Amino acid sequence: MNRAPLARMAILGSAITLLAGCSSAGSDSAKPGPTVTVTVTATATMSDQQILDAAEKVLASVGADVSKGVEPSVTLPAVPGPKTVVGPGTYLVGEDMKPGTYKTAGPSSSSIPNCYWARNKDDSGEFGSIISNGTPQGQSRITVKKGEVFETSGCEMWEIVS
Repeated sequence: MNRAPLARMAILGSAITLLAGCSSAGSDSAKPGPTVTVTVTATATMSDQQILDAAEKVLASVGADVSKGVEPSVTLPAVPGPKTVVGPGTYLVGEDMKPGTYKTAGPSSSSIPNCYWARNKDDSGEFGSIISNGTPQGQSRITVKKGEVFETSGCEMWEIVS
């Protein structure tokens, strides 16, 4: 399942609904299978990844084989306010994520040792826009300020600590 676009969507503190087309086991037919609707209610402390894992667990419990290409169509209601837990992506501090100090456990198990973060003046992607950056090998903390652009990849979730 492609999760990258979901990391940029505000889904904490809301319910998400997934609709998955499921094919009959062993069928070579191109006909769509039945639709399964799964609703997962997220709490403010759940990360995007935890919400997706919960949804996959429910889909698997009703026989939807997510490893064989069942791709949920996700409907996410708009959630006001910036996040306090962020995963891979680029975030405008103060709009997409709250200003403050965040911590991570370091590289995610699938990306070791390629955890990267950057605090940027803007989202131009230019080398000169980098305020500071790093490639932590273990637990790390950073402080981001309103108006900065925070970028991260290959790291465990960043959670606000103050």
